[in-house]
Amino acid sequence: MYSVEWLCGVKNSQQSYKNIDLNGNFIFENDPNFTDIQLWDRLNRTLVVNSFDECEHYVLGGWSYTQNLNIEHFSQLVIIILLSSMLVFRRKHFFKN
Repeated sequence: MYSVEWLCGVKNSQQSYKNIDLNGNFIFENDPNFTDIQLWDRLNRTLVVNSFDECEHYVLGGWSYTQNLNIEHFSQLVIIILLSSMLVFRRKHFFKN
C-alpha cells in the first residue's frame, strides 16, 4: 500500500486531514499548483485528482497509484483456464475407455 506522501506529495499547508462528509455533497477545490494524478480502486475504476486534499481523501479510502488486473483480462484468463481444464478432463476420460 502506498503512503499519502508518496502518492500525493507533501502537503503545502499545516492543516490536519479534513473529515469529508460521506453523503457525497463535498466538492474539492482545484489546486492549479498540484500536478494531476490518476488513481485506481479495487474494481479498476479510475479517477483524476486535482488537489492534495482530494488525493489524500481517495488514497486513505483505498485508491492507489497502480492499476489492478483489468477485469477483461481476468475474465479471459478464467475462460482459458476453464476451457483448458475441460479439454484435459475430456481427453483423460476419452482415452480411459
